[in-house]
Amino acid sequence: MIYLVGAAIETSAQNTYAQILVGRLLTGLGVGATSGLVPVIQAEQCPPRYRGLVTGSFQWAVTMGIWGVSMCSWQMQMRSGDVSWRITTSLQMVWAALLLIVFFLSPESPRFLGKIGKWDEAKKNLCNLRGLPEDSEDITVSPIR
Repeated sequence: MIYLVGAAIETSAQNTYAQILVGRLLTGLGVGATSGLVPVIQAEQCPPRYRGLVTGSFQWAVTMGIWGVSMCSWQMQMRSGDVSWRITTSLQMVWAALLLIVFFLSPESPRFLGKIGKWDEAKKNLCNLRGLPEDSEDITVSPIR
């Protein structure tokens, strides 16, 4: 949400650098939180044998995003006026909105559910994430001691 608000503030800036700076601060906080949290969630929720591949995909997505922004900026350099930077800046909101939607559609973390004592729900979510039946021997959840 911070990321989305920051991008909106930054894109809507009118004749002031202060608004751009506040927007950049908020988008920076949002991107920083995303960069720290997404690989942890990926590692926690994927099967151990795919953990490296899945967490590495985050860096690949970041790299492809940098490439996409570079291509967009390259094309916008030929335009004059505010549109040249507003389009590239506003594209952040697409990614931020997508992340927000996926966040609300994601299941609770099995680790979090276990931490608050909801072991049955933690096992159910872990089985769903791993694509295994609830009576699978590959899934074991127990209180942390």
